[in-house]
Amino acid sequence: MIDRTNDLLAPAGTVKRYFSLHYGIGLAQRVTGETDGHLSTPQKEDDPHKLESTCVARHHNGICVVCLAPEHPILSRNLEVVRVDFRAGLRPVKKKKKRGGTFLEGNSRLANITCSNGENYAVFASVRGILVETNEELEREPMLVTRYPL
Repeated sequence: MIDRTNDLLAPAGTVKRYFSLHYGIGLAQRVTGETDGHLSTPQKEDDPHKLESTCVARHHNGICVVCLAPEHPILSRNLEVVRVDFRAGLRPVKKKKKRGGTFLEGNSRLANITCSNGENYAVFASVRGILVETNEELEREPMLVTRYPL
């Protein structure tokens, strides 16, 4: 296997130049437990979802891109992704200002990722906003999740 640890920690030039990265730690807790409404929530030491983190790349114009954090088990264990299933119902957007779309809360489930070993991972929005589009390329070629995580 190829060690992509350095690639995960040092984002590509475009991401580094135009986006600021924010991390949502253990967002699976947001569905089953109490939250304080912030991007990061405190975790217990024995929390099994502690490392299921997301990374939100935020552009200065307010657009956010949700990705997997380098600590996520899919990336840290180099798992093979066989399927990405987007759960959020995408409503059509209109015109130049992208009116419409699907409203998301921080704990809204965006996608389910299935790995070749049978493990399933849920990806949560981790920020409030309006879903304008999903990356359809991930449904056609799921391994892009691990090849280009940002």
